[in-house]
Amino acid sequence: MFTKPLDLRHRRIAKYAKGEVLDIGYADHPNRFLRGDASGVDLVANIKPPNYKKILKRDASEVSMLFEKKQFDTIVAAEIIEHLENPKKEFSKIHKL
Repeated sequence: MFTKPLDLRHRRIAKYAKGEVLDIGYADHPNRFLRGDASGVDLVANIKPPNYKKILKRDASEVSMLFEKKQFDTIVAAEIIEHLENPKKEFSKIHKL
């Protein structure tokens, strides 16, 4: 279920998300406002949101091994930073995608 503050945040994220979008850690709160080619990666990915073209059930720390470099125009990681053991290291790897 979406709440007003979450909707506002998701709308802002979607406004700047362009091209191929990777949403890491989306499962609890998928961004229903993302348009275009959105893909999701989450450890508990069970249901594909209607606006996502594909989902992968994987840990966020594995993302850099799942995709080719420069594959995405936008990477969203709005729900994961508090779950990462070493955020700086993980975001450094994710940045290359």
